Order: sequence, then structure tokens, then C-alpha cells
Amino acid sequence: MDGRLKKLIAYALTVFCLLPALSLFASAKEDVPEMPCFDLPCTLRTVKVGIYSGGSSVSELTVGCNAGGGYELGYFDFSRNFHKFGLLSKDTFTLRGDVGFTANGESSGPWHILLNNSYTSFEEAASAAAGVNGFVGYINYGFAVLTGAYDSRDEAATAAAKGIGGTAYTGSEGSVLIAKPNSTELLFLYDSSGRKLAIRPTMGETSFNDNSYKGAFSFSRRGSGLCVTNFVELEDYVKGVLPYEVSAAWPQEALRAQAVCARTYAVNCINDYADRDFDVRNDTYSQVYKGCTYSDSVINAAADDTAGKFVRYEGSVCKVYYMSSDGGGTEDGINVFGQRRAYLRAVADTFEAANDFYNKTWREEFTPAELGYELRDCGYDIGDVTGVKVTYSEIGNVIALEFTDADGKTAVIERLECYSVIGLNSIRYDVFEEETDGGDVVYSFEGSGWGHNCGMSQWGACTMAKNSNVTCGDIIRFYFSGAYIA
Repeated sequence: MDGRLKKLIAYALTVFCLLPALSLFASAKEDVPEMPCFDLPCTLRTVKVGIYSGGSSVSELTVGCNAGGGYELGYFDFSRNFHKFGLLSKDTFTLRGDVGFTANGESSGPWHILLNNSYTSFEEAASAAAGVNGFVGYINYGFAVLTGAYDSRDEAATAAAKGIGGTAYTGSEGSVLIAKPNSTELLFLYDSSGRKLAIRPTMGETSFNDNSYKGAFSFSRRGSGLCVTNFVELEDYVKGVLPYEVSAAWPQEALRAQAVCARTYAVNCINDYADRDFDVRNDTYSQVYKGCTYSDSVINAAADDTAGKFVRYEGSVCKVYYMSSDGGGTEDGINVFGQRRAYLRAVADTFEAANDFYNKTWREEFTPAELGYELRDCGYDIGDVTGVKVTYSEIGNVIALEFTDADGKTAVIERLECYSVIGLNSIRYDVFEEETDGGDVVYSFEGSGWGHNCGMSQWGACTMAKNSNVTCGDIIRFYFSGAYIA
């Protein structure tokens, strides 16, 4: 999908979902965001997190809830409201596409017998299914009963003719099947295009693959795999981010600043992945999120203390960024993300120097051939590198690199690419052309900081709170010029 089209879809969905709370802010200043600013938090309560998607889809997923009470079955509408149509009285079950499977050495195919009757409710269908040792199906927005699991259409049709009647049926490419774990016993089939199956525990949390999560989940198919999205309340999402971004041993004011940033970042990402129907990923491409797996009372307190609070500028919610450390100076948003925002200004940061941490300084070496390979791998037409020219910002960060090869070809990289293309740790470094003992040339990149250098330094915030007796508001004002918490 064209990038501009994806952005338009995301923008339209944001407006549709949050229309009651839109508040446009106009300004003649060229330094404020070019797009209108929306007061998103007024109605936003649910964040959609992509747990498994795209290439990370899973062939099957076993979920469980130890609180008891089973799971509600339903779907989410465009406004993120859950609509229940049934109750599955199982606390543990496995989801997969209706593509056939093997359990305990027994193979079961993707074909079933679809009985001829239709039903007006899940409960009515479940009662009928119990009488024929079958299971409920939600097919084309209606309830049905199916039985069996056969390897082929003919096998299913033959069994139907000899038994209670019905027709051979297999789920579409978007269907989702629920079964008892490690068993061929089927519990439910969802096969209605245009809506994704959603489940929600009646109480407690959902656990799978060593993590636990609050909220509900939706499921969609990618080939034979499942994509999984967690629908979680904003404040629970923040609590699921903080343990993986900061340490509970840090000062409380630094934790509060991080909580405000994590919350603000989230509301700015609504429908960022509209083509995959979620807002944020669960990894470093967005914010690391693993639900309530490692819930910590100290960190949760920082989230609770700042609940509903955001980084704002002139009344509007900011577009915030943060990184592990800046190495001595943050950078203007225009030089990193191409965003000219009044509050994303370069700041000389002397606080980090008073603290020791694992990623404070670093050094990387590349041969001319290695640099050429990395550039070509990113689409640049250049041979082995014979020269590197560095452009620094006023505060000392690298904002452009020009590479030259023996034939005079050049490759220029700017902004984020200054560390992402060749795999460096930040944009704050110096480049040296050196000669090895064997007479070969190498290019040394010696730097400090860890991340993109725009916005709040996490280690800087930690050190500020530890040594300077500042509040979370002071930290935000320092790293985001003219911004405040509200």
C-alpha cells in the first residue's frame, strides 16, 4: 500500500473514532506541527497493541485465564467497543486457523459437517451442539452447529450422508477455530468476513507464551497463521510499558516522567498501523510492552500518580520521543525525524555525565568494504568506501554523512539514517580514518548515547531526579522546550 494512502487511512480512522473530542488548534508559527493538533485523550481509553502480526504471526496460540469464568466471544466495532455474542465456559483453549491439525499424534482435517438448521443465539446453538457431540459456529453473522473434523470434502460428505445429514464445510481463509488444548475436540468456529473474532475473560488476566495481559484480544488470519491484537485500557498499557523501559530502582520523579511520555507517545500512535488494524507494536519499533507479566508496585505507582496526564504544548498533546541516553546533547526534531516542532529542540545535557551506565560510550570499526556493503544493502549505489565527510549540528550531533568510493560515486545519508543505515548506537559520534598494524584502512566511529537523540533521555531523567531534586514536570520542561504536564 502506498505510504501516503496508509497515512490518509490512519488519519481518517482517527477522526472517525475520536470525533467527539476533536479540538483544532490553529497557529501562524512555523515551528509548531504542520498537521492540526487533536486533544486525543478526552475519549481515548483503549489502545490496540499488535502482539503477533505480519511475519510474526503464530500457527496456533493457547490462552488461559486462572481466574475462572471462561471467555466472552464477540467482536470490536470501529469505536473499539466490544460486542458479546456468546460465552465459552473454558478457561484454557487453543486458537488456530481452520486448516487441519495434529494433536497427540492424531491428525484431524479442516472439513466438517455443517448441520442444516440455523439458530438465533449462541446458547441455542450450544444446546443443539451438545445433543450431537458437535460445536457452535458463527458463520456469516449467524449461529450454526458443526460436527467432526475430516481430511477431505468427500470424507465429510460421506459421513454426513450416513449420519445426521448436513453438508461438507471448511472455514474460509479468514476463519479461526477454537479447540481444547492438545486435543482434537473442537469448541467453536468463527467464519464471518469483515469482523475479527474477539475474546475477553469474564475476570482476571489472559496468559500465553510466558506473558500475562489485561484486556481483550482480536484474531485475524495471515495465511495459515494467526495475528493477535491486545485491546487494553490506556493506563494498563502504560503499566505494561514501564517495566521494560525503566527500572523500579530509579527515582520516582524519573519514573513519573517516563509514564507521562509513554502515555503521550501512545495517544499519538492511534492507527499508525491502520493497515494491520492496531496502533502500536509491542517492541522497540513502538514501545516495549509485555502486559502485566512483571507488574511492579513502585512502577505502577508512577503510572497511577500521573494517570490521565500528558506532555502538552500550548494546550495540545505533544508528539514526544525518548531514548536511552543522548551522550551530552539532544537534537532538533527537524534533524532527526524531519519534524519542525517548537518543543523538539536541541538541548545540551550535562546530567548524564554524573551517572555511569552500560551504554554511555561506544566504538565501532568498519573496513571500506563493510561500509560499502551496508550502504548497498540499504539501496545506495556505491562501491568500497574511500572517504567519509561528516556534517554536525550546532550541538554536535551527526545530521549528515557523505560517503565516497574510488570511482567518485557518493552516497549521502541524513537524519535517522546517520545511525540506522550502518548500525550505530546514536547520532552523537566522531569518525576517524585509521590504519591498522597491517597497513589496512579502517573507519572508526566513536560516540556516546544510545538512540535517536531526540526528546527525553531516560538516563538523563534518572540522573536529574537523583542528583538535582527535580520533579517530573521539571524533567519534561528541560527536554521538551516550552512543554508541560497536564
